[in-house]
Amino acid sequence: MTDIVYLVRPGNENPELRYSLRSVHRNMPHERVWLFGHRPSFVSAAARHVFVPQRDPLRWKRQNALLILQEIAARADIDRFVLFNDDFFVTQLTGPEPPPLHRGSLVELARRRARINPSSHYTKVLDRTARLLTDAGMPDALSYETHSPMTMTRDQLSRTLAYIERHAAGKMVAPRSILGNVHHLGGELTGEIKVYGPEPSPSSGPFLSTTDSSFKYHAVGKVIRRAFPDPSPYEQGGPSR
Repeated sequence: MTDIVYLVRPGNENPELRYSLRSVHRNMPHERVWLFGHRPSFVSAAARHVFVPQRDPLRWKRQNALLILQEIAARADIDRFVLFNDDFFVTQLTGPEPPPLHRGSLVELARRRARINPSSHYTKVLDRTARLLTDAGMPDALSYETHSPMTMTRDQLSRTLAYIERHAAGKMVAPRSILGNVHHLGGELTGEIKVYGPEPSPSSGPFLSTTDSSFKYHAVGKVIRRAFPDPSPYEQGGPSR
């Protein structure tokens, strides 16, 4: 089976990670769980941990993620894995290797974001990524910014990071979209998976993602907490794996 690898932000207060681990334990068969970055105090030794120093996540979120991805690519004991953020949830039983999911045209997504919020950092990252791939002969590049788990190999990740280093001129781009297009993953079209506020959760698909606010205050957080009330082996005091 495939390993699961988390990018984990600093801080012991991380209820999203707690419930994400519960959802993985119940719904996604896997070999090992790895936490790269911070290890909250509630996480048990059943989850392997690689510490990665991080800067203030409110200002350096993407830079921190890139540092963590570099550490993952350097691990010789990880081969094929599913990459998770700590706010991804598996809400239905699924296989050990999720198929690639995409949001359609990266260029069109960047344009839509520019109309909504032209000055945001995320908009600039999307636009820069779309331009980089278009200049590389991929004008029909797909967006893999789906807020869902992504299956990849360490070799694919390593080659992607090298590609970014060669072509991005030190600017922040979207590694998942670079990887998906450079390695021709293709995949299935998906709708919005991330729930930002009080809007209803998507009605289909095995994955959900939240913001800190929507998980804490809105209906999607209540749905997730009700769905996974029992501790997982990856929590202190939880059952053994």
